[in-house]
Parts: sequence; structure tokens; C-alpha cells
Amino acid sequence: MKTYSIVVCLALLALWVELPSASGQSIWKPGACPRDNRVCISNEDDLCRSDADCKGQKKCCYNACAKRCVLPVKVKPGSCPLDPTACLPGGRVLCYGDFDCPGSQKCCSYECVVQCKDPV
Repeated sequence: MKTYSIVVCLALLALWVELPSASGQSIWKPGACPRDNRVCISNEDDLCRSDADCKGQKKCCYNACAKRCVLPVKVKPGSCPLDPTACLPGGRVLCYGDFDCPGSQKCCSYECVVQCKDPV
């Protein structure tokens, strides 16, 4: 009976550690993660789990083969058109973010090229 009580206590403690903070709110920071077109041979250890782990304006983003705290990029409203093309990483890159594109166009991966497209 003593062993069972210890196991139950350890299980409850493990669940409690995984629960979010008492406020029940997660921290989300504005902006988007910068595009990362690197081809990783192996993943590295993550340096953050969420935006709450990052100081100042930085966001937790997948960058350079691991999740890291990086400065966000601004995004224009709207969404990129759906791209039915299946592409391998490492295609041509004609823009790096929405603000590389004229007017309301967004920087989108489309037909194996990262390019400026009209939003949908």
C-alpha cells in the first residue's frame, strides 16, 4: 500500500509540473517567425518552448535547425494562395518576407519558388 501511495503522489506531481501557470494564459507575441530555408542534416536541442521563454519582443521560432528566440518579422494581412505543388527544400528565393513585396502582395512559397503573390 505504501508503494502504491508513493506512485500516485509521483504521478500527481508530474502532472502538476506540466500544467500551465495559474493565470491560465500563455504568452503570445505579435509578428511572425522569419522564414528559414535551411536544410538540416540533424536537429539541434531547442533553446525555447514558447514565446514566454523569450525576452523582449523575441518569439520562439524554428530557426537554424532548432527552436530559438528570434526577432519576429511583420506580416501583411491575408493569406498566401494554396500551393498544390510538392517541393524539395532549397528552391529559388525571390523574397524573404512580406515587406520585400510591393503593395499588398505577400511573400509566399508557390510552385517551388518563394515569391511575391497576391493574397487570398
